[in-house]
Amino acid sequence: MNVVGYIREPSNAESGDTMFAQSERVRRWIARNGYHLVAVCQDTAGTRRNLEGFRALMGIAARGQADLVVIPGLAALSPDKVVQELMLMRLRSHGLAVASTEEADHEELSEPTADPARMLIRDILHRIDDYRPLLEVDVEITPPIEFPGPIEIVMDRSDPEPAVLIEFMETPAAS
Repeated sequence: MNVVGYIREPSNAESGDTMFAQSERVRRWIARNGYHLVAVCQDTAGTRRNLEGFRALMGIAARGQADLVVIPGLAALSPDKVVQELMLMRLRSHGLAVASTEEADHEELSEPTADPARMLIRDILHRIDDYRPLLEVDVEITPPIEFPGPIEIVMDRSDPEPAVLIEFMETPAAS
């Protein structure tokens, strides 16, 4: 099995989890499981929007050169669960399985997950993905409607469930 490692410099320098340490954990995990390491992609802590290492990883996946991504822990993707789930969804959409060297992450990476927050995030992301064609429809913006006069909102207060009726009132012509 062809494997790509992904590491990311922690934003918290006090964590003691250097990129070298992450890389070593990934390499040992791959060797212990008898897989073939294709590449180790990395990003620095300062890169939030332009993750060149992650983009390189996606390029490897798009070319079909890997089957699995190994990360040193979910925090290597991001400290934020929403961003983690976005990145995991993107990896999985390219046919990659994702594994972590941290045993505690295995439950969170599983499908379905037992973490209610991750379940909600995944559900929202899948719904966005399902409705993407609807969201990307080009909508022609029409000019605002010009009404003939002031708008009066009339409510029938005798009805237990009042409806709102909008009436357009004609204004007298200016003399």
